Amino acid sequence: RGVISLYNYGTGNFDDLPADRLEITAEELRHYLSPDNMITVRYADSASQAERALDTALPVLTVIGEER
Repeated sequence: RGVISLYNYGTGNFDDLPADRLEITAEELRHYLSPDNMITVRYADSASQAERALDTALPVLTVIGEER
């Protein structure tokens, strides 16, 4: 288990997700969307590596969405 962080375009910082978090709602993701609707995800093997280990492969991500 590592640390997954999302880049918050409002604050300019990465926000760590709780380790037990399996789902994120569309409303919660709003802060993490770039102006062109991209999400920046960072993964590190451990919290101590989060700032320097940016070359670790990400786990498989599943995104389900619908257009309104």
